[in-house]
Amino acid sequence: MEYKINVEITLDDYKAYNNDFLFARKKKLKILIFVLAVLLFALAFIDIILFKEKKSFIYFIPLIAFILFFIFYYCIFYPKRIEKIYKLDSHYYKTHEVTLCEDKITLITSRSSSNYFLDDIRSVLFGKKVIQIYVSTNSAVLIPRHCISEKEKEIEDFIKTYYVKSK
Repeated sequence: MEYKINVEITLDDYKAYNNDFLFARKKKLKILIFVLAVLLFALAFIDIILFKEKKSFIYFIPLIAFILFFIFYYCIFYPKRIEKIYKLDSHYYKTHEVTLCEDKITLITSRSSSNYFLDDIRSVLFGKKVIQIYVSTNSAVLIPRHCISEKEKEIEDFIKTYYVKSK
């Protein structure tokens, strides 16, 4: 069985792909939460031990600044950076063809043609807007759901059957 899909990745699709990539790594998120919890505990402990009577919260300022910087970066700079990358690389917004077969994926763009075999596929992520088939750590074949709306369930089952590796 073979599926040929004409893919046109919009800016919203590309942003969804990057957000899924950033937050799908549960290990990174758990490490970040753990580090923040340890920092908070350490600062609270230092505050209690050193300043029993003064109730000084000056040691919380670096932690608060770090959290505000992270929020500010993610809400303002990160979306602008993603948009710039999208606009600079015409590979994303030009139409290309993805062919899904039982043993490989063929990606044909205006610049090149690539074949990815089953051994090349590292993982598959089913996002709300984009299906991502990772062929390396940072590179994925993107299939926006709006491109496969009429056969979405059928293609998703095909991908789960042939490309998702069981642990």
